[in-house]
Amino acid sequence: MLSIMVSSTFADMQMERDALHNVVEPWLRRECARYGEAVRLVDLRWGVNTENMTEDEASRKVLDVCLDAIDHCEGYMICMLGGRYGWVPDYSRTDSLSRHHITQDESMERTSVTALEMRYGVLDRGRKRGERAVVLLRDSVNNLPDEQRILFEETRYSKELDDLKGRMETLPEIVSAHYEIDAGKEGTAGVEAFIAQAEGALSRLLRNIYDKEERGPVSEEERLRRYFEALEQEYNAHYVPVPSLQKKWKSFLNGENKLLLVKGDTGSGKTAFAAHCAGRRVRGTRILPVFCAYQAGAMTPEAVIRYLCAELMRQIPIRAGGSDACKAGLPEKLRSGASADLLQEKLKDGASAELLQGLLSLYVQETGNGLVIVIDSPEQMECESEEMLLFMPAVIPDRVRFVITTSESNPECLLMGEYWPSDQITVPKVENPVRFLRRWFKAQEKEISDELLMLAAKAPLSSKS
Repeated sequence: MLSIMVSSTFADMQMERDALHNVVEPWLRRECARYGEAVRLVDLRWGVNTENMTEDEASRKVLDVCLDAIDHCEGYMICMLGGRYGWVPDYSRTDSLSRHHITQDESMERTSVTALEMRYGVLDRGRKRGERAVVLLRDSVNNLPDEQRILFEETRYSKELDDLKGRMETLPEIVSAHYEIDAGKEGTAGVEAFIAQAEGALSRLLRNIYDKEERGPVSEEERLRRYFEALEQEYNAHYVPVPSLQKKWKSFLNGENKLLLVKGDTGSGKTAFAAHCAGRRVRGTRILPVFCAYQAGAMTPEAVIRYLCAELMRQIPIRAGGSDACKAGLPEKLRSGASADLLQEKLKDGASAELLQGLLSLYVQETGNGLVIVIDSPEQMECESEEMLLFMPAVIPDRVRFVITTSESNPECLLMGEYWPSDQITVPKVENPVRFLRRWFKAQEKEISDELLMLAAKAPLSSKS
């Protein structure tokens, strides 16, 4: 997964940061998916909890969090500069610089945290340090009320700010763009120029990255596989296990039923639980996830079938001429020769539930392993409700199981329990958001102030929670 750090001052860049997450990031996901890559933006705008800390402890923690995030992103950054330079801490009272191998000189006395981020992530990254960064420079804020001007402009560090802009913009290989915003317009209307420049700059950055790697567009199935793997990793990085769900998941794996229905309201965490199941290692069993709500290629039953068939063919050690065991697992029309070439031709002609059923049997026979297919949110597919379950084989072969996550208001998926012997799990509602979020932050080894915790608890919980 490609992680990109968002670096800027906070108070004056709220409109741009909102536009990045609401408009640019979804577009960026689609662009990266063309290369089989997943992407996320790392935004520290909520700040770092320094409650009950001394000034020295607070400075060290802020610096450590920011610099560690840049390390995690490997220098990939979106750097935004406007009319503010940002907070300048006392670097002499912390060892954060030396621990990150940053030389402390006289210039550090007038170096803001934002400037330090850009110096550490971009300016000090070697001869080709600019090729992983995008610099977006705001030239003006139009229709800005006088009482808000103090949030967008400052003069104390104007020389340092101009110097930073010049150094960033003139770096070799750097991708930069200028823009204006209109504070008098609501929503994205005021930042349309920013959005256009950000998307254009990021397009050039992606070409720099992937053209140099000679990574051309990949097949639809390969793109989905990489994207699903990245989603699985992203969800698992933040997942907090729920003991009751873990117990039922293990019971399903040890039982005889072919189907597990995971039910819950929107935002209850069904997708996070599905990703957690997909990421678990089970001896002698492969787990194959499909997240229907996240990629257009997986949004029809036909696309799901095609993806699953392609994945199974990638995993099955099919020999050139085929074997009796190989042929036995296929539909009648394919038993004349279960070769790799034949299956590839069949897939080109169009995947079907019949072909999928044959490949499921073939996978078990040829590999000796079991298989669990996790289908998340099939109700998000672009099809009529009665077509939603066309990806399901008429007969689920031995040692093959399906996990389906669905809302409790989806009758089509709930009826599946009448077609196949099934277990059912209802993801519990979050009755105490404050306690849940505190537990989540503790599991991530992060801290949050009580004030921010209460604000977060009042907001709707996303499925990633």
